[in-house]
Amino acid sequence: EEKFPMDEPMVWSVEDLAEKLKKGKSWVYAHRNEIPHFKLPGGGIAFNPDDIRAWLESLRRKPATLFALRGG
Repeated sequence: EEKFPMDEPMVWSVEDLAEKLKKGKSWVYAHRNEIPHFKLPGGGIAFNPDDIRAWLESLRRKPATLFALRGG
């Protein structure tokens, strides 16, 4: 299995993550301290898809936290 499929970027933008989570960009920014991310040179933040998958998996094991993701 290919580690970095060519059809998926190695880094997700705020817009990418918002789309994948079916949330608005403002939700992503509001929750950025809870979401694994890194700062880009010159400002802004980005997300490693593997880190996001691991984070979502950890939330799946904590129903109260997942409820917050779903609701809000």
